[in-house]
Amino acid sequence: AIAKHILKGKEFKVRGELMPVVQGPVIWCNGDQSPEAFELQLESHGLENERHLHVLNEFRLKHTRKLARKINEIKPQLVIIDSLSGCMPGADNNKQEVCRPLYWLENVNGSEFPNTCFLIIHHNNKSGTYRGHSGIADAVTETMGIEDLSDEEIQSNAYGVDGEMRRKIVIGKSRVNGRQGDQ
Repeated sequence: AIAKHILKGKEFKVRGELMPVVQGPVIWCNGDQSPEAFELQLESHGLENERHLHVLNEFRLKHTRKLARKINEIKPQLVIIDSLSGCMPGADNNKQEVCRPLYWLENVNGSEFPNTCFLIIHHNNKSGTYRGHSGIADAVTETMGIEDLSDEEIQSNAYGVDGEMRRKIVIGKSRVNGRQGDQ
């Protein structure tokens, strides 16, 4: 949904208010799915023919310099790493090695390549809590969780009609004052 809003320059609801969105290209680094399955996912969201969506299939996060060159070429508003584990096969999420490319991307954003927003998808563990080395969260500006709406939120249309189809983003760790716990 976030990629679609950026690709189309469509306003996005934040804290109940529609916020303007800067339209621009998106790079999607796909490490989780086959190209065919990913294409079906794009079709289900109406993004199959989006010319400003650049998909890097079978992406490996160890190729950070290659990604930097692509960012310099495309100048995206958003880069999605989908997912951290999928883009780093064989890496142990419980060891600090998984954090190195994240620290590098965070530290050189705006100097090695044009400033962009990175969205790194990292799945929870089986019990639904954060998984992996604590350095993963340390390496990023914010962590966010996606939650289903409660029955009360759905019934009150707190997030608009069709609440059963909506999700909310909850800010975990944040380097920005006052954002931790925001929804």
